[in-house]
Amino acid sequence: MSQSPPALCCLRPCANGDAVKSFNCCCGAAPQNIYKVSFMPLDKNQLFSTQQQVLPQHILESHPKLNASQHLSIPEAEGNGFFDMHYFDDLLLGRCDICYFQDQQLVNPNIEKACSFHMMLSGEVRYHWQAQDTFHSIKSSEIWFFTGDFGQCATHIAANQRVKNILLHFSPEFLQQLVPDTPQNSALLELLHSGNTGALRLSNLSNKTRQLAEQLYHHQAKEPVEFLAIHGACLSFVNQLLTENLADAPADTPTDEKLRRAALVRDFLDEHYDQNLTIRQLAHKFCTNECDLKRQFKQLTGQTLNHYQRDRRLAEARTLLAQGLPVAKVAGLVGYNSTDYFVRVFSKHTGTNPRKQDN
Repeated sequence: MSQSPPALCCLRPCANGDAVKSFNCCCGAAPQNIYKVSFMPLDKNQLFSTQQQVLPQHILESHPKLNASQHLSIPEAEGNGFFDMHYFDDLLLGRCDICYFQDQQLVNPNIEKACSFHMMLSGEVRYHWQAQDTFHSIKSSEIWFFTGDFGQCATHIAANQRVKNILLHFSPEFLQQLVPDTPQNSALLELLHSGNTGALRLSNLSNKTRQLAEQLYHHQAKEPVEFLAIHGACLSFVNQLLTENLADAPADTPTDEKLRRAALVRDFLDEHYDQNLTIRQLAHKFCTNECDLKRQFKQLTGQTLNHYQRDRRLAEARTLLAQGLPVAKVAGLVGYNSTDYFVRVFSKHTGTNPRKQDN
């Protein structure tokens, strides 16, 4: 693990009206990096007052400028990519496409309590809540909900890994108005109302939500009215996410034990997506029956077991292809015995021929 990047940051104005962000190391050393930050005004009255957590925690200033948008690029000596953040009255949108040359552990103790949705489009990050000594890894295509004191959270990013994600942060009061009070949302609402630090994995990105997420990810804005369009797109995405989860859930609510077993199967597939196990083998391994496993797994993830494993494999394949690995090697690494079959599946479900990425 390389030395932790700067964690404390502040803003000071430049003569030309821009701002230079300087970071002070945790040890109190002098600033080591200088980032140019461009601010764009928003036609909004008030910024959500609670400091929000964003994946690149070390780039958030202690007191963000009101009604502003930020776009930051990683210094060429450290890696490549960007972060951008859009601040609104009731939410914050964070987006990133980053790759560091060395392992990173990012911490910003200035950040206060927050609640947020995390959508990972590619790559993986690992959060460590130091007070509770708990870890959560977010992998490609996963959607998580987090709440708590992110000032006590360290973010780990592996070297030479392309990370693309979207983060939507809300005030608890505003988010409570968006989440329907239903049995399917009971776990999310309980965590939201508790005020405690916690994490809840919601589902994986379906084709529909991934399409909306990609649109939100690439949404550009240069004028105030365009920022309002981004704000509306954020709310539409959350509405689609919650509606989709409710629609996929069956009417009968399973027991906690059955859901727990389905969650164990999901976690197993996340780690062993390259293995070719039948539903019967999975049911036997986790001491349940096939019918219960299929039903509870569908309620938990919104997908069948086969579709979930396929999407998990394709998500990992995207990451490996982006790293420049040959198609044939990627096919084997994610569990396909036939390269041609992998190419057909990848092309059908992503709309892209992996061999074109291999060139």
